[in-house]
Amino acid sequence: TISTVLSVNGTGDDTNDNNNSATENTAYVTPKADLSITIDDTVDPVLLGQDFDYWVTLANVGPNAAPNATFSLYNNGNLRYRSIVVPPGFQCTLPAVDAAPILSCATASFAMGASVQFLVTVRTDPQLINAVTGGTVQTVVTASSAIADPAPAVNNQEVEDTLVIPVLLFKDGFE
Repeated sequence: TISTVLSVNGTGDDTNDNNNSATENTAYVTPKADLSITIDDTVDPVLLGQDFDYWVTLANVGPNAAPNATFSLYNNGNLRYRSIVVPPGFQCTLPAVDAAPILSCATASFAMGASVQFLVTVRTDPQLINAVTGGTVQTVVTASSAIADPAPAVNNQEVEDTLVIPVLLFKDGFE
């Protein structure tokens, strides 16, 4: 509640001092935006040295619009960034092609009830993943905004594990 007190006084003779001030109480509800984010790989397992895509879905179930809504993506250092398809209204800070896929995209206001998808293309890097055994790459996405999220621990971060399998080399049909 926000309380505002207004009062007046003067130099003359006031016959009723009881009406010289008033208090106005205004209920204030802190705005909240319940953001959620998911990430899904389009291929799993993926071959070493292969490009593949992540679908990242950002949603706001409200109850208010989310000012300065931001989505961020990073991984454990064994992928290379290739490209991104960005929905209208978002601006992104992107790495160079073939750099580590650490990126973020933001919009000034993300409406209550809105949902958007980003398509992020990455490549498994044979120099960073064991070429004989393969491995697992882990990619993390987060969502945030300038106002409170009523359930931040539940839905503001998701991790996607993608299995990378080595490419077998064959010589004359056998190795």
